[in-house]
Amino acid sequence: MSLNALKSASYRDLIHDGFDVTNARDLKAVDDLRRSRVDLDYARRPLILLGAGSMMARAFVQYCVDQFKVVAIIDNGLSGGELCGQPVIGDAGLADILARSPDAIGILCCGSEAPMRHFQKVWGARDNPLLFYFEVMTTFPKNFDGGARVNDLRAFGAPEMLAQVQAFGRKILTDPESRKVLDALMIYRLTWDEAALEPVRRPIEGVYFDNTLCAPNNREIFVDGGAFDGDTVRQFIACTKAQYRHIHAFELDPINVDTLRTKTADVRDLSIHAAGLWSHADSIGFETTGAMGSAINQASEVRLPVDALDNMNLGEITFVKFDIEGAEGPALDGMTRTIAAYKPKMALSAYHKADDIPVLAQKLLDLRFDYKFELRHYSSMIWETVLYAG
Repeated sequence: MSLNALKSASYRDLIHDGFDVTNARDLKAVDDLRRSRVDLDYARRPLILLGAGSMMARAFVQYCVDQFKVVAIIDNGLSGGELCGQPVIGDAGLADILARSPDAIGILCCGSEAPMRHFQKVWGARDNPLLFYFEVMTTFPKNFDGGARVNDLRAFGAPEMLAQVQAFGRKILTDPESRKVLDALMIYRLTWDEAALEPVRRPIEGVYFDNTLCAPNNREIFVDGGAFDGDTVRQFIACTKAQYRHIHAFELDPINVDTLRTKTADVRDLSIHAAGLWSHADSIGFETTGAMGSAINQASEVRLPVDALDNMNLGEITFVKFDIEGAEGPALDGMTRTIAAYKPKMALSAYHKADDIPVLAQKLLDLRFDYKFELRHYSSMIWETVLYAG
């Protein structure tokens, strides 16, 4: 059995037995697994950085170029250009690089699932290690500055935070699958090894709507917070077989709004709201990308409108999906009357902030003690953890 297969089996056993972030033996078992993968001689072995054009990984890429022997930076989108003073090539050149550097370590610098899967396929079943850059960063000096977003994610693995999240999660999550998802996420935050998530990862095609606690019916009035280009609207329509009462789609990025209008022009009973959801009427700084990487950034000169759902007088709401780049908490604060009156089903992204699971769940419980919760995960990265409430 390969090392990766053995590790996956070990993670599965830890999750099955109930991994405890406060148990020294459990923590040692996880750290031993992490070290078996990442304790490599980065200073002496050549490195190949794949998908290195990701903005989140920029500080990591620069550090590797400065400190180690980077023999190739591979990014199909930037091929022919330069990054951190190094030439960038496409993945067609990978075989030649490995032929010249047969002991190279591959490091995935991707910021999303699709490019990560692409480069894993290109790398193939080689004996050379292929690591995710967050894994490698666990070996860097503690004062390494990966930039605001990366530093925030690194903080997800702080012992006090893990203990808080797991303890609260165990109070509110009673179904066996949710408990396993919670434990797998704790292990992942300690290792950044996707093998830790394999025992619980569900197909991305089911995200938001495959949960029995929050199964959509044919009478829904649906709020899609973070509608992007209409992908979730289409998914909702398919799940309900086009039987629903109304859809309210909220999108803050003006570039995305234009695409949303075009791609949903044929959708009936749809209201598009070119605004973000927040605790009150305001404007916030925002990085507009016209893509899924759009994000709140209060330092940005671009100011866009946000408002509380309760201010919009939409009436009854029966199902809410929020994936709004960390604004889930303020958005819940802005719909307290709606929650108290109608108790809508909720599918809440719970991965933008380290304490999303306890914070978002507590906000709902403060308004409706009768909410029940389940937790599911839909990717091989930190993204796409969904807290369901119904």
